Amino acid sequence: MKRDEWQLAEHETLRRASVDDAETVLAIVQGAARWVQDVKGVPQWRLYLTEPGIRSVHARLAGEGGAQVYLALRGGIPAGAFVIQWADRECWGHRGDDGLAGYIHMLSVAPAFHGLKLGERMVRWAERHIATLRPLARLDCWSRSAALCAYYARLGYTRHHPDDPRFYHVAWFEKTVIR
Repeated sequence: MKRDEWQLAEHETLRRASVDDAETVLAIVQGAARWVQDVKGVPQWRLYLTEPGIRSVHARLAGEGGAQVYLALRGGIPAGAFVIQWADRECWGHRGDDGLAGYIHMLSVAPAFHGLKLGERMVRWAERHIATLRPLARLDCWSRSAALCAYYARLGYTRHHPDDPRFYHVAWFEKTVIR
């Protein structure tokens, strides 16, 4: 295993993605976006199917705002991706800049790898990484996505309701990762 590569499970690794991985990361994120819309009927993530959304993925891969993009591989095949950010005023308002949390975004599993708990392993790795610098892990989703809200609750996250009406459509989730 390479220095900047981590084991998630047997035959499953995680590595930091670079701008050279843009097509791969976009394919995973866009595949997940299409799946949640077509199969689940959830309008979440439409952004990633547009030019501004594609630009945002490229910006994150370039490290804009301190973003760190990670790529999960299963048997050497790209299977999932996510981002860790150290601030998030866009979705968390003033709380998103309080210096207490790392923010998990763009958590995506390619549809061919659904049902293998890859998303859970990526979240657990992100929590351990965040815990090296901050006491809280935060993530969010569309508030009307009952399945995602239940999923994050099963992973031990506490739901918080936004205190700013601009974020009424967002469900905030937070978890203590340093005790």
